Amino acid sequence: MISLPLKVLLVYSLLPSSASFSPPGQGLSRPTKVASPFAALKKNHELVPTQSNLQNKIINQIMETNPAELPKIPESQKQLLFDTAKILKVQLSSICETTLDRLSFDNRLDDYTNKISLKGESQEELMEKITRKLDQRSFSSLKQLSDLVRARINLENYEQVSNAVHVATQVAVDHGFKVEKIQMPKRPLGKKRFGYPRFHLRLQHPLWPINCEIQFGTIAFEELIDSMMIPIVDSGALAELNRLHLVPNLHDIDYKIFRSLLKLQHKNKPLSKLLQHLRVPITKFCDDLDEFAAEIGMYGFEVNSFHEKAIHILKRAGDLLLKVHKQGALNHL
Repeated sequence: MISLPLKVLLVYSLLPSSASFSPPGQGLSRPTKVASPFAALKKNHELVPTQSNLQNKIINQIMETNPAELPKIPESQKQLLFDTAKILKVQLSSICETTLDRLSFDNRLDDYTNKISLKGESQEELMEKITRKLDQRSFSSLKQLSDLVRARINLENYEQVSNAVHVATQVAVDHGFKVEKIQMPKRPLGKKRFGYPRFHLRLQHPLWPINCEIQFGTIAFEELIDSMMIPIVDSGALAELNRLHLVPNLHDIDYKIFRSLLKLQHKNKPLSKLLQHLRVPITKFCDDLDEFAAEIGMYGFEVNSFHEKAIHILKRAGDLLLKVHKQGALNHL
């Protein structure tokens, strides 16, 4: 868990665990340079295609494939898609590195965040997660997926985050990417406060119809929503989370369970009946979480009693999830 003194964590998917980092100087510290297998792609920020025209044509065909047919494509094409995603991962890393190079801060930061991940870390996992998400969202093709590769930059407060979005947008254009959309934080509460205080910069690759995104938020929000785990001891509830491919953090429990149930109840009468005594507590929890998230999205760890408040809201989430499970409401997800 992150301690109260400000610290931004760096997680580099492409660096080996033995990589060391230079001491912080004025502004952002830089990682020790490690040779990348795709180093040629980053030279002078040029996008150097490593695949033949035939392979590029195949990638374009894969991106147009109907989701029902996607699992049936040849293994060689699945591997080509995975290899292409890894190339895109390096290119997105270059955009993030350049963005952080261009940013300057009044504070001396120990490290910084530049988290980059694929939909899956193996060809099999990638295909499994892609297929599941296409089905969940009722997408007609893979090119509708916005986060085949995703990066996340977390900084101290709203001002730094907002500035980073503007810088990264220009850097992406400089790298040849097309800016598809800049998605503002969601659930506005006024005065630049949002219940979901992350920006999303959605980009399209210049060679392939592949979309990727960079998310921007505060370190404190990342800690609360993604890193801190909800205490769940009930084996039945844990089994339901496994069935739903969910993690016991606030991102999944709040967004994929509580808010999903509130939305589904309007067109699912049996579910609405199950939630008749839980509807108010779930709504109150979501509203309280939004208020807390809005504060840390604005001020980061400067919010008073961050850890005490975070632990309290995590316990509330665990208690409420257990009640939802015992009512059988999770069966409707």
